[in-house]
Amino acid sequence: MCEPTASKTGRTILSAYFAGEKNLIGSLKEGQILSTDLCDSKGVLLLEAGLPVNDALIRRLAELGIREVYLSGNHTGAATGQRELLVPYDLAAQQRLEHNYYRITAALSGFVDELQEGDSTSTEEVEEVVTSYLQETIKDAAVVLAACMGLDDQQINSHDEALQRRSVRMAMLATVAANKLGFSQADCLIAGVIGAIHDISLYGGHYAPLDEEYLEHPLRSIDLLRNTFGVTDQMRIIVGQVHEQCDGSGYPRQLKSVRLHAVSRLLNVVDAYLTLIEPIELGEPGVVPSDALAYLVQYALFGYFDRNCVQALVAAASIYPVGSKVKLDNGTSATVVRSTGPSYLQPVVQLDSPEQKLIDLRFSECKILQPDESNSRYRRLPKSLLSQVLWRPAA
Repeated sequence: MCEPTASKTGRTILSAYFAGEKNLIGSLKEGQILSTDLCDSKGVLLLEAGLPVNDALIRRLAELGIREVYLSGNHTGAATGQRELLVPYDLAAQQRLEHNYYRITAALSGFVDELQEGDSTSTEEVEEVVTSYLQETIKDAAVVLAACMGLDDQQINSHDEALQRRSVRMAMLATVAANKLGFSQADCLIAGVIGAIHDISLYGGHYAPLDEEYLEHPLRSIDLLRNTFGVTDQMRIIVGQVHEQCDGSGYPRQLKSVRLHAVSRLLNVVDAYLTLIEPIELGEPGVVPSDALAYLVQYALFGYFDRNCVQALVAAASIYPVGSKVKLDNGTSATVVRSTGPSYLQPVVQLDSPEQKLIDLRFSECKILQPDESNSRYRRLPKSLLSQVLWRPAA
């Protein structure tokens, strides 16, 4: 049992009984290094073995009201029916993901420069970072999604900057969705790498959306990647298929689902989703994420997208994705900080108030009423546009 107490320094200290041990073995103290992973009652990783406890973690546990923590390997399960609030993220994982976000951004930038200058290049560094994302996804996909939707909100000043950010986020989201689909680790890695590099031919270009030259950009990407170390023939085929639709209405070759690789079908869905919520056209607001997902579900039923891939995206991004703003039925506004697995409509939210209180909606009388329309970054999708193809630029 954890009970908050005040130390002489004024810091919050949490004393803890660990599962399987009858005696109090001490308090979590700043700088303390644990020999095994520290988890909450649901097994969610709080701190990896070998990393030091810091004051931020101690304060976070107190704020969330977490009353039991466990050493990995000793946890035999919380009492039946006990309701424990999921933490928004593991702090150590958040720091690693933030570091990797900027690593993959820099790696992609260097990769683009080398290809445009005609130099030989490799996907090695991109692969290293995607592998790291995959490892984090296997542990806790919500952590990766929080990083995907929450990092790098800096001002975008050019088409290439917007394309680069979109490509990085596509790599992260595709990795999570591929894992949700049960892809092998090799295919999850391929999905992440191709998500980052598939639009390589659009950098520095000035093509009118949907003109003939634009529609052939996947073929130019294949040519650019032909002699790139780490890009196999199979990966180049997938690059050429990312913008194909299951019903044959895509481009550049109007291929149908039976001829499309499973990874390309997934990437097509992820690309459509990001195009809706984060259009590359500067100054254009994106579609509210929950509306975008509902829209893609509709078109999956019409046969445009692979249904299993859309379901995987919903499972990965959630109906109300991490980072999105929502209005609760009590009139308050909140930000989604963690998905709760199959409980798509009941995420963990943080109230937009000075206290920043966390509410796990699975265990609350509050419900999400609608997306918060006060966020100028997004717009609701009116019914009049539901019959239009909106996932292609300027369509």
